[in-house]
Amino acid sequence: MKNSILKIMGWAGVALIIPLLGNIFIEGWNWNWNEFLFAWVFLVVMATTILFATKRFPTYRTIIGIVIFLSFAAVWEMLATG
Repeated sequence: MKNSILKIMGWAGVALIIPLLGNIFIEGWNWNWNEFLFAWVFLVVMATTILFATKRFPTYRTIIGIVIFLSFAAVWEMLATG
């Protein structure tokens, strides 16, 4: 379990390379360090929630993953647009 959480933390950091490149090369894309930290924590919490939920209910793994992802995506969108 600990190894899975460490993998999640690492892949969340890798996923943030895309916004980092956007921050460097795209004018008007201005994330500061606290926004990167928030995005990393948000991704880690989402993936950990999916991990624990799918371990609890392995038969509905795909459905649970999709529902949790869409729920987090909706929260992300609401926070991004105000």
